Amino acid sequence: MAKKILFFIILLGILIPSVSIAAEYLINDGANVVTYTGLVPCGSPVDFSGTCCIINCTFCHFFVMFDRIIDFVLFNFIPPVAVLMLVWGGIKFYLASENPVEAADAKKLMTSIVIGMVIAYSAWLIIGLVFAFMNLTSFGLSFTGPGQWFKVKCAIEAEVCTNEAECTILRETGATTCSTFHFNNDPVLSTECE
Repeated sequence: MAKKILFFIILLGILIPSVSIAAEYLINDGANVVTYTGLVPCGSPVDFSGTCCIINCTFCHFFVMFDRIIDFVLFNFIPPVAVLMLVWGGIKFYLASENPVEAADAKKLMTSIVIGMVIAYSAWLIIGLVFAFMNLTSFGLSFTGPGQWFKVKCAIEAEVCTNEAECTILRETGATTCSTFHFNNDPVLSTECE
């Protein structure tokens, strides 16, 4: 049991740094692309059409975060774990050459991994298509990678504001603000978006 816990701690230590990979979502009817890092897409400095600012959180950002978590699990977590499990199954199969029960267990392990991956990626494709039909995502096949197939479109109109008075006026009109200052009124530096 202790070996399994140690294995998962090491595995998570290898995979968790990959959460910082940049991701994108579309706003202003797809006219603007917002690039962010991590899982939470709002409340921290982002690159909004060349301006480093902080976009206030909206309900749509929940879907963006959900999409990011799904993408992380499907493209950063499952593949390395599946490869490790397939290697483990291959080693078990190789070492069980004289024991048919062990060989059958190894085959069952490798078959289960492949079936699990087919189920996981099929579910991702079906959910992505449903979101596309509901017009929550844009859909376009791309050969740059499956992460480019679906992009969540936030039905928000964001505008950059440079001071609290301007941001207040924009919020009163219902616009989502992208403020160039932090909540303590310190300016957002362009280095924070790199």
